[in-house]
Formats: sequence, C-alpha cells, structure tokens
Amino acid sequence: MSATIGPVPQNVDSQKICNTNAFYHFSGIRLQPKGPPEQPTEVKTVYAGHNSISLSWTPGFDGGVRSTKYFVAYKKTEGASDKCMGGVNHERRNDWQETDCQSSLPCNVTSLEPHHTYKFKVRSVL
Repeated sequence: MSATIGPVPQNVDSQKICNTNAFYHFSGIRLQPKGPPEQPTEVKTVYAGHNSISLSWTPGFDGGVRSTKYFVAYKKTEGASDKCMGGVNHERRNDWQETDCQSSLPCNVTSLEPHHTYKFKVRSVL
C-alpha cells in the first residue's frame, strides 16, 4: 500500500484542512516488506497444436514487485497415446524442462513431441 500527499492548493484555506482532519478517525497502517509473489492459479490451455501449447493462468499477488516472471515446467508422462504407440521411452520420466515466459500471458511452449502426453506446472519468481 502506498499513499502520496501533495502540496495544499493555493486556493484552499490550510486552517480548514487541519480542522477537517479532526473529524476523521485515523488507524495505524503497518506496511509490510516486499515479498515473494504468490503462485499462479487456474492454469488452462488456450491453444494446443501438434508440437506446441499455449497456457494461461491467473497471476497471484505480485508481492509488491511489478517485475514478476513466470516459468512453465513440463515433462513427458506415460499416457494412453504412449501405450497405443507400443514404443519404449528410454528417457527419464522425472526430467523437467522449463520455458521462461517472462511476464507474457499466454505463454507458448514449443518443440513438444507429437503423440506424447505432457504434464505442466507454472511457477512465479522475482
């Protein structure tokens, strides 16, 4: 939270301003330090192509910093199409790859392999 108090305009009687403030109840405001951004929610597919996907989400509170960046991590998982293809996948299934989305929404993840199932997750960083 921030507040800006500017100069009193010349055509306003400063005595009236001081007297007016006496009618207001002022509470203390505790300002918190800037912190890490909250994680995004409601991740959804905007577009899915043969080797790419566009994801969108609802950003969380930015922690008071406007330069929040987003990363989409993804990895192959064994899905129905993998079983139907009858192929053996020799890649380690725990290997996550990451796309730096910066602040872009939606975020495009490219170079995906057709006929594979992927799992996606989004994280926010300062």
